[in-house]
Amino acid sequence: MRKFISIILFLISSQVLSSQEIPLIDAHSQIDCNMKSEYLVNRLKELNISKSLISTRWGKCKGNASSLEKELLQLSQENPDVIGALLSMKIDGMGLQILKPDVLAKLNSRSQQLGFTGLGELIVQHAAHDHKRLKRSATNINLNDERVLFAIDLAKKMKFPLVLHIELRDNLDARDKTLNDLNELLSENRDVNFILIHIGQADRETAATLIKNHSNIYFIPSHSDPITKKKIKKRIERGEKAQSGWINLFKRKCIEGECTYWWRKGWKDLVINNPDRFILGFDNVFINHWGRQFEKKVNMWRELLEQIPNEVAHQIAHKNAERLWNLKPIIE
Repeated sequence: MRKFISIILFLISSQVLSSQEIPLIDAHSQIDCNMKSEYLVNRLKELNISKSLISTRWGKCKGNASSLEKELLQLSQENPDVIGALLSMKIDGMGLQILKPDVLAKLNSRSQQLGFTGLGELIVQHAAHDHKRLKRSATNINLNDERVLFAIDLAKKMKFPLVLHIELRDNLDARDKTLNDLNELLSENRDVNFILIHIGQADRETAATLIKNHSNIYFIPSHSDPITKKKIKKRIERGEKAQSGWINLFKRKCIEGECTYWWRKGWKDLVINNPDRFILGFDNVFINHWGRQFEKKVNMWRELLEQIPNEVAHQIAHKNAERLWNLKPIIE
């Protein structure tokens, strides 16, 4: 009996160790001029992130936005195993949100630079923000808009997936139209892989239907957790404006600052049954996101990966990103 118990305990401990050591690829995050290169690289290494795919955002920075992207490209070339540079759709502040010939020309020109790993998110819908780190009006363009079609052509030319930022819950009035347009877009562009960052604020039933009907739809569950939900709740209580429609895939219980996380059953089943459709990504945006919050979310995800089959955990944590962005496999 003791020998049997010892074997069971060994298998359990081995599984936990294996899960803790699964490589993590952050499929989408962002930096601005406040980010110091040394801090970024050290932070990824401290938290044992195997690689982070990063785009630039300009925010309140002064100077030339293109120079920041060139610095990111250089940093990725100096640290190719840790950082992948994403071509930003937000260059010069607005990017594709305002369609102008010179903006598109710049994007085309920048896309020809060597070294990009993929494309940064394309903002299709974005709730109005009014807080100390971001002030912006709402964005809501159609998925059949010329700007989106331009981005699709760019994705085809560069052979990258296209990350779409849509907010189904923060744009409830446009939800049905957005879903109809998305279904058409997916059907008409089967040679492009589309990824909904933040799961597109899609509920489980909507995500399941999209997966069933389309082989080229994927999901990054960034900001879809109780850590983000709590921060947004506090922001709303302070009277600040921000997105409030984030989906929450997990449950949490905290005792004296120590938190335990587990999957909501419906989402857990959907992920296990469709392990090739979900991609780990944190979408750190502001400098503070790379600090304590990043550590909390990394620890949260490592705990959650222990609760699903090992091969599923590997697919979400790194294999799907390696396949979609044609990255060198971390584990041969």
